[in-house]
Amino acid sequence: MKRIINRAALAKTTFNSNHVGVLSYHALQVKEAGAYLGHVLYKDKVVATINIDSSEGCGNMQANIDFLQFTKERIGHTSEEIISIKPEGYLVLINSSGDTPYRFQLLKVGKKPGGDVIADTYKLGQGAVYACTLLIPGSYTLRHNGKNTTMIRVEYPTAQTDRKRLQEPVRIKVGGKQDYKKEISVLPMQGLVFEFETEGSIEITLKEQDKDKGLLQKQILEAQKSRKGTQKKKAMTKKTYKWRNPKYPQSK
Repeated sequence: MKRIINRAALAKTTFNSNHVGVLSYHALQVKEAGAYLGHVLYKDKVVATINIDSSEGCGNMQANIDFLQFTKERIGHTSEEIISIKPEGYLVLINSSGDTPYRFQLLKVGKKPGGDVIADTYKLGQGAVYACTLLIPGSYTLRHNGKNTTMIRVEYPTAQTDRKRLQEPVRIKVGGKQDYKKEISVLPMQGLVFEFETEGSIEITLKEQDKDKGLLQKQILEAQKSRKGTQKKKAMTKKTYKWRNPKYPQSK
């Protein structure tokens, strides 16, 4: 079986809540029953439209939409699938493969032609959730509404690292009156979950990547091996000893 390497995920160093991309997801709440439209946009052009129905008869509190199925070449495509979700449920937006900067709008169908926009990833509203996973160890800047707020440190795991940390995401309130921490520490693959208390957006950018500790460790081991080889070579060098009888004077 041929293995597929997601190069977009391995190389990702910037995360933006405006877009639905790889290694991240958005959770948008559908608060009221009714008919909705989901617009997938690329550079402000509607790539696809999804029909969404919310009613008490729907069994799901969560519906996932994977943007892998959309392509920016199919402008104006309307999906025949109808997504069903209970009121107060969440639409979870993911892109399992690519990192095309898609945007998503949720509109409620009503008297207004085209519907009313009730959610937009370009500016997430109160109650929305944005989560991402950082893979590359190093220092990242976190910007909220274009302003620097804090630093994120992605640490290399060590033998002493508690692996249970990976199971618990780090949760951060966005907006509101709380003060941001000066630094947030996470492990590679440990989730960061941002819960929006006020309208806005966030951006995370790699500032400085840590040197590959695997490569550094390899260099150390090679240096140690080289030193041991030199010491062993010296130890194996033949030495000549001359025995002298202490009873007899040594000739000059």
